[in-house]
Amino acid sequence: MGGTQPGATLAAGVGIEVDGGHCEQLLSRGQSLPASARETFTTAEDNQQTVQIRVFQGEHERVEENELLGECTVSGLAPAPAGVPEIAVMFTVDSDGTLRVSVQDATGDATLQIEGQREFDDIAVETAGRTGAGPTNDVILGVDLGTTDSVCAVPVDGEPEIVVNSEGDRATPTALSVDDDGNLLVGKAARKRAVSRPERTVTSVKRVLLGEGSTVELGDREYSTVELAGSLFEKFRSDAESALGRPVEKAVVTVPAVASIRQRRRIERAGEIAGLEIERTIDDAAAAVMGYAYGSDGEQTVLVCDLGGGSLSVSLLDVENGIYEIVANGGDDELGGEEWDAAIVDHLADRFEADHGIDLREDPQARRRLADAAAAAKIELASRERTRIDVPYVTATDDGPLDLNATLDRDAYESLTEPLVERVVESTRAVLNDSRYETDDIDELLLVGGASRLPQVRSRIETLVGQQTTRRVNEDEVTALGTAVQAGILSGEVDDVVLLDVTSLPLGIAVEGGDFERIVERGETIPTVESVVFTTTVDDQTAVPIRVFQGEHETATRNELLAEFVLSDVPPASAGTPAIEVTVGIDENRWINVEADHDGGSESITIDPTTELPPEDGTRRQSEQERPAPRLVAARDEDEATAADGNSETSAPWELETLIDETLDVRNQLHRGVLYCRRSIDNDVADLRDNLEKTARNVESILGTNAERADSHDEDGESQRADRLVDELAAVEESLRALLDEDASTGPAFDDLEGLVDRIDRGLEAAGLVLVDPDGGAETDPYRHRVVSSTESSVPEGRIVSVQQIGYERDGAVRREAKVVVSAGSPAERVTAATEQTDPDRSSATLDQAIRDARAPAVEQFPSPPRRSVSYEDFEIGATLGTGGQAVVYETTHPAIESPARIALKEPARGERTLTYDAISSFLQRAQTWRTVDDRERESRRWRSHEYIVGVVDIGDTRPWIAMEYMDGGDLADRLDGTDGLAVEEAVWIAQCLCRALEVAHEYGIAHLDVKPGNVLFTETAPSRWDLPKLADWGLARKLRDRTDSMEGFSRHFAAPEQFDAEAFGEPDPVTDIYQVGAVLYAMLRGEPPVSGGRLAVRKRIVRDDGPPPAPSAYRDDVPPELDEIVRTALATAKRDRYESIRYLRDDLEALWKPPDDTG
Repeated sequence: MGGTQPGATLAAGVGIEVDGGHCEQLLSRGQSLPASARETFTTAEDNQQTVQIRVFQGEHERVEENELLGECTVSGLAPAPAGVPEIAVMFTVDSDGTLRVSVQDATGDATLQIEGQREFDDIAVETAGRTGAGPTNDVILGVDLGTTDSVCAVPVDGEPEIVVNSEGDRATPTALSVDDDGNLLVGKAARKRAVSRPERTVTSVKRVLLGEGSTVELGDREYSTVELAGSLFEKFRSDAESALGRPVEKAVVTVPAVASIRQRRRIERAGEIAGLEIERTIDDAAAAVMGYAYGSDGEQTVLVCDLGGGSLSVSLLDVENGIYEIVANGGDDELGGEEWDAAIVDHLADRFEADHGIDLREDPQARRRLADAAAAAKIELASRERTRIDVPYVTATDDGPLDLNATLDRDAYESLTEPLVERVVESTRAVLNDSRYETDDIDELLLVGGASRLPQVRSRIETLVGQQTTRRVNEDEVTALGTAVQAGILSGEVDDVVLLDVTSLPLGIAVEGGDFERIVERGETIPTVESVVFTTTVDDQTAVPIRVFQGEHETATRNELLAEFVLSDVPPASAGTPAIEVTVGIDENRWINVEADHDGGSESITIDPTTELPPEDGTRRQSEQERPAPRLVAARDEDEATAADGNSETSAPWELETLIDETLDVRNQLHRGVLYCRRSIDNDVADLRDNLEKTARNVESILGTNAERADSHDEDGESQRADRLVDELAAVEESLRALLDEDASTGPAFDDLEGLVDRIDRGLEAAGLVLVDPDGGAETDPYRHRVVSSTESSVPEGRIVSVQQIGYERDGAVRREAKVVVSAGSPAERVTAATEQTDPDRSSATLDQAIRDARAPAVEQFPSPPRRSVSYEDFEIGATLGTGGQAVVYETTHPAIESPARIALKEPARGERTLTYDAISSFLQRAQTWRTVDDRERESRRWRSHEYIVGVVDIGDTRPWIAMEYMDGGDLADRLDGTDGLAVEEAVWIAQCLCRALEVAHEYGIAHLDVKPGNVLFTETAPSRWDLPKLADWGLARKLRDRTDSMEGFSRHFAAPEQFDAEAFGEPDPVTDIYQVGAVLYAMLRGEPPVSGGRLAVRKRIVRDDGPPPAPSAYRDDVPPELDEIVRTALATAKRDRYESIRYLRDDLEALWKPPDDTG
């Protein structure tokens, strides 16, 4: 066939004939080359020993309508009933366009032979040169422009991914502030000034941009709303370019479902100011469905209600195999979470005015503080019956400062906001009526946007629709992911996805009497063309004015005027005689063409991004591009500018809270540095140093602000707390500067950064704070945690997946709840797929029955080993417990240790050699790592039952030794020797124990890298109970930053592929431990490891990827299919195909069975 051009794709799908003459595609049309696919088939008849494979190319369901490429015959099948054999058919198309077919017995029981044609070099392909431009090289940025926060995303290899901003956050506050020098602060730096400088700050840029006014006054200057929004888009572009390392010049931006052409135009002009071409504006509700359903097959009807901070969008879509058709949409662009806040503000302000005669709404600073308190109360009332609202020093009179103290219960709050909820319900009901769908036709109900979490809203919408909302969605990010999908469609990176968009508002013209005559209705699928015939109203009329409006009002002038022109040269005639046809066309980019025709000629106008729209107030304003734009302060200067422009009139208590918030931001920045040091690949040291330089400047800024505070306020209790916190910050800055002065080619050490985080924590505690920082997997506490989103996860439903922002308590009260992401439950796709195709008698129900009398150890039986400082000379060394190539272990006692009476002492194996310095240093380093892991497990108090790491009593200092917990039950290797494996339930439980040991280590950047049966030790328990396993010998364990390219010393039968060939499979890291746990679990189920043979033989088998070992169920009938799938996933050759985290492996094991006594 010859070589294909770059960018070649399959011109049509390729598949094989299956029973009934149907064509089963393995590779689909448009698949980029090279490509491969694997599908499993079975026999159609009993005892069938040969199978004919006929290969076709085409898009038809019936094979006779497709092109036959060739055929081959497979033989060697073992006789079996129809449907039992599993035959894996593999298709591989190389970059030259040659298709190769191979087969394999999927059960591994037989060797199959294939005869006939196996290669096909005449398949049809398409190249970019023949089919069009194909994917572009342009990056198109997706922007979910929110009222409160905005989120950006891009398509990466066909999948949408969130763009992390320059502050390391996944969302950017949609806020701007202007300092005294005219510098514009964007995002988080601007939001911090909302209370101290409200007259210079806009916290809802989207609402201002899309509102009726076109300017806003900040400080002593008037700014165009488009101009301000342009600065916000400039940050989005800059952050994306920094994250991607590529120029970004195009974007897709969300708008409310009822956004007008004029509002969309403002967004396009704001993008132009920032150097972004807005390729498409997309309804936010439709984007949410695209983000939610992208990649799913089949048909579904989705009703989405997107209630954000400032607008409501409701859409109903039909989704079918990548086609997203908007059936109906609607909403309210003046209804959002801010309206709920405003209702509480009015309630509090009215009460305060009644008591004190002062309207707090007239004071910008007081109103801003009141709005923040209202937002917090709104969140609290979502989970509590009553909340207390305290705003100290909210205002002042001649008699002194006044506080606002109030209590608001849920009944009163719901009464205040019931009209708002009713508006949401009515908008949703209107969309349902427009769609003419019944509620039974809706498959999924999707609520997104921050305000959608309000219990009132969720409950009423669920009642209206008659079903619960889906929990399998991140309400804050799904819309941004949808914009990335749309961006991928436009750039060519996403194939086979189409959005059938609709008009958001009616389009028409003004007619006699000033009425509005609709030509294109709301909800029409675009592109569309509609025509209406009109006539004259006056005799001999020769000119007809055409005024084009968009809106819902019956009176034309109450809608938005988009354009106007005059149709002239109309032949004179009696009124009502001429026929004038007005045609309105809208293309997929929402460009509008209006044409008026009569017998003598025609006139037309096109409304596109270059068209100047009529002024909103009848006068033409100066263009935003002609006005001087404020300078955008570089990211590194934002916090400095914030400090320099601070308000010296704010009260000391308020400044302490601000100081605490800013300190917590610094802590988060340092914590991200700690996480960087835990990553498995050591790169981008310069990037880490840049981020830490910014952190140091932020600390310096905080210290400068505090110095001004100290000069302007008397010393009091609050100031003393602030001073204690500042003292620690000063020490942190000094240490951070010292670290950054070191060798620039290396990154700061993990322990150094962790020490700085600890120091900040001490300062916060000295200021009277108790940090609220829950562990992953913990249950949520409604009084201390605030759920900000949910996501699909293997973590049990409702448990915490991650912490977005830590909180704190002060003076016995929670001042800021921790923001947490909780699990919406696991889709269990792997387990479901396996279960649906297996005998129900081999399901997890079998395992449940088998472990009803399981013998898990009791909670109270296992005290932690004592941590003591002991002397080597006092050890009474007894019998040798074990020897290895690098160490020997003795049974010993020590008089200083009361319980347990016996301990184990491990020393380096000397043989006949004197220990070298390197040997001593290596042993001590590994002993210290072991003790560190044990420390972390003890400190975390993670497990309510017992610990899972063999405890360390003490380690030698100059002479290398380690005294550890004595385990009297031997090791797992001895227990497996000569057996066919353990009971399934005990094997599952032991694997869970290993996961828990590793989970603690992985959180602190430590991987074990030598998990094997010989390192799983047991403590004997009661005869009716299983012995307790713990993981020992962290000899190979190391912090990932200390990893070397050579990973010697591991056990070959339980080693992961990357330990044999790091260049091909990546460096060993925590995912390596997941493979090893899978290998140990396999050995417990079968009695032997997944691979066997000498070191060279094992290396060859793993490196060349001979495929997974036979499933454990192939050797024993009591292994359920779910367990086979768990083992298969853990033992995947490629790290990306394994579990992402040891927690996910543990969760799947616990889904099979969890000991009733263990509630960790």
